Amino acid sequence: MFISDNQSLFDVAIQRMGSAEAALTVALLNGLSITDTLEAGQGLLLSDVVNGDIAGYFSDRNIIPATAALDIVINEPDVVYSGLTERTESGFLVADHQSLFDVAIQRMGSAEAALTVALLNGLSITDTLEAGRSISAPLSSNIIVEYYKNKGIVPGTSVTDESDGGGLILEGIGYWAIGVDFVVS
Repeated sequence: MFISDNQSLFDVAIQRMGSAEAALTVALLNGLSITDTLEAGQGLLLSDVVNGDIAGYFSDRNIIPATAALDIVINEPDVVYSGLTERTESGFLVADHQSLFDVAIQRMGSAEAALTVALLNGLSITDTLEAGRSISAPLSSNIIVEYYKNKGIVPGTSVTDESDGGGLILEGIGYWAIGVDFVVS
């Protein structure tokens, strides 16, 4: 499958596979980040069609979605998100071990919002965030955001062997040693 002008992975996934969620699969199959810019004529490997009705609709009508040509406003005070104009908080500081998913859940109440945060800050959703980095995130008020705020919870799930100074204890059958972690009798 070859890319047309101004197509994103989401455009390709909807057009060819019938599902925007399939964009992650296309990215993984092709060694891309979900936010990578595609070039016209670039070839991509695709997986199975998720929804034939939607893919058929695009094919039958010869519709080629191309939303990558749309301007995305980055770091501006008013940002369109989910059809609503919301205020964006500039200067939100990333905490230790936070990923874009952690920031999205903490600030917007949804892991799905990670793509929005990534786009606002010119990042890939898989980028590692440094503690203390200033990023922008749309402000939201919902039950999840309020819960985190009221309980003082700051999610930080991006812990790796290297990032925690070696203090991470790995558990599970793959890490246990006979005679050390358990005894066979």
